[in-house]
Amino acid sequence: MITSRIFGGLGNQMFQYAAGRALSLRTNQPLRLDCRWFARIPANNTPRDYELSIFKNITYPRGDFLNFFKRSHYPRFHQLCKKYFDYEIKLFDHYFEETDNFFETFRFPEKRNYNLNGYWQSEKYFDDFKDEIRRDFTFPAFEERENIEIQQMAKKYTAVSLHVRRGDYISKDGTQTILEGICSEAYYQNAIKIMTDQVGTFVFVVFSDDIDWVKEKIPLPADTVFVDWNTGNNSFRDMQLMSLCSHHIIANSSFSWWGAWLGGNENKIVIAPKMWLNVADSMNEYRCPDNWLRI
Repeated sequence: MITSRIFGGLGNQMFQYAAGRALSLRTNQPLRLDCRWFARIPANNTPRDYELSIFKNITYPRGDFLNFFKRSHYPRFHQLCKKYFDYEIKLFDHYFEETDNFFETFRFPEKRNYNLNGYWQSEKYFDDFKDEIRRDFTFPAFEERENIEIQQMAKKYTAVSLHVRRGDYISKDGTQTILEGICSEAYYQNAIKIMTDQVGTFVFVVFSDDIDWVKEKIPLPADTVFVDWNTGNNSFRDMQLMSLCSHHIIANSSFSWWGAWLGGNENKIVIAPKMWLNVADSMNEYRCPDNWLRI
């Protein structure tokens, strides 16, 4: 049995699923998704929901039964169950916490129980099963008029997705966060110049949780569509629209990483930040596929 712990936002959940799915295929074992994090999200984390259910090809068992205990009127019973199940996880034959460059020893050949706990934000964890992962991450057909219009536009014209993430990346007390400031105005200006030089004529499709900031701070020298209608449970549609674009300028965000990676253009240009985190992290080098342009 392969068990992959699922937590965080949609992009992180996809990395965790992909690493577990590849390991299950590599060792010919069933996969289980441990979703208990959503029943007891730490107070300092952004509230999240389990979102992999949007992909109809993902039907693996979910270990999220602690939701019942969280909703119950027996908190002491809930705590006892939590301790028991956390202990049960430790009983797996192999329990792995992610470390830098862990993919170098990730090709487990033995058929035995594995429990994975990490972000696994590198294609190297699943690059031997890319086709299977792409099939698993098949989006449902669009129902919304605005999204269908963008889909049709992307078929007719060369579209470049541009993602700007602020929101929870911006510190509230003036202290720089681990993710803040990497994708600066200068980063986007350089990326736009490179894209313009290499692609020529195209349409920008802009995605952001702060569209007003983008309009004010980032001059866009091409026809532009600002996508601001996919919210709440429909937010995943932004990633789906990104994947329909021909080329991509991404943020240091797993959300736009997947939007670019799932893009079907074999000759796509993907521009990504050279640094992913504001820390000395050797994984910075391996966050993106080798053929993406890091600036």
